[in-house]
Amino acid sequence: MRHGLRLDAINVRRVKGPDGYFAAAMGIGVYRLIEGKVHELGFRVELIGDVAIVKAKSWSSINRLINYARSMGISIIED
Repeated sequence: MRHGLRLDAINVRRVKGPDGYFAAAMGIGVYRLIEGKVHELGFRVELIGDVAIVKAKSWSSINRLINYARSMGISIIED
């Protein structure tokens, strides 16, 4: 994320990382709001301090999470 990480939003990039996963980063507060959907979709989750990183192999599954978060009023930052 080039311009810094916003903890009150979901930060995503349409580029796979070196591990082969698409990732979305967010603050723990935002993660707690969508935690049920994250587990329902079967994402990998890494909690690092006050940041949660959600990982998936396909962009379409990340997109489903983005659409769900938007419906809840959560901001999405796409880089």
